[in-house]
Amino acid sequence: MYAPRTVDTNEVRNMASDVTGETAAARAASSVAFRSSHPGYAEKLLRISVGVFDFADGYRLAYSDNSNIKKGIYPFYCDFDGYQDELLGGAAWLRRNSQADSYLNYIQNNGKITCC
Repeated sequence: MYAPRTVDTNEVRNMASDVTGETAAARAASSVAFRSSHPGYAEKLLRISVGVFDFADGYRLAYSDNSNIKKGIYPFYCDFDGYQDELLGGAAWLRRNSQADSYLNYIQNNGKITCC
């Protein structure tokens, strides 16, 4: 069974930090996986991941709060908790991959849980 899939660009008017943060994490994780077998490709994935993460963090908006793209993403990507966990996941994979202190600082500064 096939479901219709739409394609959206992720630009400022179509921002979705949750989806974009997951994309950054996936590319950074893929970079780790390809590091020994295809180092050039791994470096390219890491470079792209950094740019995607910076974009997601710089223009924070959850897809569920963006009427331009909500219809096209839901029900394929269902996240109702905001974008913070996806940005932290992206930062964690970038830290794992690059060992850059800036990502560790990001996690420490943005990983605070507020409850109730």
